[in-house]
Amino acid sequence: SMPIAVAPTAMQAMAHHDAELGIARACSSLKVTMGLSSQSTTSIENVYNSAPSGSYIFQLYVYKDRSITLGLVKRAEKCGFKAVAVTVDRPALGKREKDIRNKFTLDSHLTLANFAPIGLDISSTNSTNLQPVRDQIDDSIDWSFIEW
Repeated sequence: SMPIAVAPTAMQAMAHHDAELGIARACSSLKVTMGLSSQSTTSIENVYNSAPSGSYIFQLYVYKDRSITLGLVKRAEKCGFKAVAVTVDRPALGKREKDIRNKFTLDSHLTLANFAPIGLDISSTNSTNLQPVRDQIDDSIDWSFIEW
């Protein structure tokens, strides 16, 4: 009912145990649209099931393997997401010096839940555990992708 939306934020379970589920329930109760990150720690389906009357948009990176991209879109569509927000402002991941210095890794009990069904190894405990997903992001897209 308000002309605002909650922007998609990756890996919310690192900040709070309710993660994306808590945001979904809060947004639904306020009739505010929730943006879900493709790099969320809760799957598309679990977010939707936590608040099925909610309004959702799905933030999407375009992946080199278009079957990953299409699979994510189809899953969001099946759950009734109203729109897809295509992220195009990330031609290359910046050198995250603090992450390197602090040996950032996704906690072993967390995962990028939307990628588990397709077998990308994103829950390992090595320092590059997010690299398989990052390596798939297509930095060469242009407007012709939208036609796809």
